[in-house]
Amino acid sequence: EENFEDAAKSMGSSICVFAVFGAILTAIMLIATPFLIRVMDMPPEDYVGHLVRQFHPTDVVCGYNHTFGKKGGGTPALLAALGDALGFSTAVVPKITLKGQEVSSTAIRGWLRQGDVARARALLGRPYLRQAAVAARRGGRWELFMTPNGKQDVPRGNYRALCSDGEHTWPVLLRVEREGRALCSLPVGTTLH
Repeated sequence: EENFEDAAKSMGSSICVFAVFGAILTAIMLIATPFLIRVMDMPPEDYVGHLVRQFHPTDVVCGYNHTFGKKGGGTPALLAALGDALGFSTAVVPKITLKGQEVSSTAIRGWLRQGDVARARALLGRPYLRQAAVAARRGGRWELFMTPNGKQDVPRGNYRALCSDGEHTWPVLLRVEREGRALCSLPVGTTLH
């Protein structure tokens, strides 16, 4: 388990912004591969075989509604059967709800698009982290450039956030002005790199 400062240092960033407060979770391994037509068109069995040859998994986790392979033909049941045949175990995460709302990446991205970071945080159960770099100083405010990392932007507006230089952390009011750009005020004398 990490705290905010440890996470900021590990990101190697001069400044990190949390739009939502909470604990930090880490993944054991995340595989991100390009979305290629030749892979998309693989039958589900061939797709799993390709991944097994490349990564040699011992355990695979998927959601209850996960589909894979050509036209989404692969299901969690097929993945479990292939796992039995190819030597890996399959854990299927059941549908999770919180106060009647399905917890899903689609729902979380939707709340973030609407600027409702409190609801997104509730579903995430952890902070929504956006890494940013200092772009310029404008008067008594710092202009930040959100690092492009595939994460959902939040719309224009004011958000409570934490800002860190890796050594110190400050609560700030973050003003998102346009996509990828934000302003925040920091204590007098603060130096960021």
